[in-house]
Amino acid sequence: MQFYHLRKILFYFPGFLLFISQAYAQMGYSTGTMARAEQKLTNGSQLTAPEVVVEELINYHRHNIPIPDTKEGIGVDVKWGNTNVPGRKVVQVGIASGFFDESQQAPPVNLVVVVDRSGSMSGQKIEHTRQALKTLVYNLRPFDRFSLIYFDHITNVVFPSQMVREKERIYPLIHGLHPRGSTDLHSAIMKGYQELTTHYLSGGGNRLLILTDAITNTGVVDPSVIVQQSYLYRKELKTDITMVGVGADLNHDLARNLSSNSQSSFHFINQASDIQKVFQQEVQSLLAPIGHSVNLTLSLPPGLLVEHFYGYQPTYSQNRITIPLNNINAGLTQVVLLDVRMAPGADKQPIEASLTYEDIRKNQQVTRSARTVLKAGTFQPLDADLAKNYLIARLATALNQLPTLLQQRKHQQAYTLLDQALREVSTQYPSQPEAITLVDPDVKRVANLVQGYRDRIQLHLSTARPHTIPQD
Repeated sequence: MQFYHLRKILFYFPGFLLFISQAYAQMGYSTGTMARAEQKLTNGSQLTAPEVVVEELINYHRHNIPIPDTKEGIGVDVKWGNTNVPGRKVVQVGIASGFFDESQQAPPVNLVVVVDRSGSMSGQKIEHTRQALKTLVYNLRPFDRFSLIYFDHITNVVFPSQMVREKERIYPLIHGLHPRGSTDLHSAIMKGYQELTTHYLSGGGNRLLILTDAITNTGVVDPSVIVQQSYLYRKELKTDITMVGVGADLNHDLARNLSSNSQSSFHFINQASDIQKVFQQEVQSLLAPIGHSVNLTLSLPPGLLVEHFYGYQPTYSQNRITIPLNNINAGLTQVVLLDVRMAPGADKQPIEASLTYEDIRKNQQVTRSARTVLKAGTFQPLDADLAKNYLIARLATALNQLPTLLQQRKHQQAYTLLDQALREVSTQYPSQPEAITLVDPDVKRVANLVQGYRDRIQLHLSTARPHTIPQD
């Protein structure tokens, strides 16, 4: 294995050069929570519980974990360290996929792009969408399949699924994209799945990418019906769906529910200019699918007790924890974090992590494993990367609990929750001011969110009950 401890990585695909910076969201992982939280903080509206997904904030940045060779597919790494709470240890499972270089060819892709051109997409939204589509088409390869669908109250397959050999035929269709009419999202999704499944690739990636504000007002408008029928398509075939939600008035619940499984990803466009970024990141990732049906299993001894699992949807069975994960493309880094405590009298306690997935290129199931041993009598400090990820996980958890407290009108408790999370950061970086202006940019990004929501609550409390705000 090669270990990349780089803030900037050059990633080659046949025909184009891809530049990754740790200052931005990594490829292929949902950016929905970060963008939505930033947008709602800016416009003063309130977050809802479904909008804050802890693992999306933890994995927004690239991680410094071992990167396997592309031929090896996906790698697993396990490490641990002691927290500042006596007896509590944090375990991190790192997952990473290799990069394709110029000598390697990524598997072919069957891509269907469904674009909302209803009246609500007017103005800069539609212009940036045109630019995003041009970027996407430019990066497709001759052996990829591509289909383009526009919809308003009518769904039109403007470019039927075919190999991308004559890109000059697609560009005029992009120039002709103009907003009009109302929104029949259900018909567009069904047509998209039909295009996708008609030309299904058994040895490549199959993805439906939808850009919409999800404000459906024509045709089938019942969200439960739209979600259920979409689920039935995905259940039969291994297809990915990427939802790109647009606008402050996005129907978030519908958009999120349409992409709420391990074969999907969700992005939210905070500003119209972000459309270009999201589209470009997605095409860079979807051109290199590696693993489907991904599951992580943690085997824990009886002497190890789990105190907290950060995000995801783990299921527990005796001493085993199973976590379904999103499909994995090339160049992804991802971590899973949990707090554990040793039972009285326990000493050396092994943890094994096993990742099972279906290798797309080999068309077979593959298992990768790694293990570590926790020692009761050993104080092992967190290394820099684990400390960073742990702080982000703590901040993300506080932000995740915020909507429930505010809904219950427990503003003082909400303020204390966020303030304590920020104090954990200041403890880790004692020489820095509370504004966290000079610390790691990935920690700073999430901390600034938490600080913004805390300050907003402080303003509310100072207006309602000035005496309740603690003084520093």
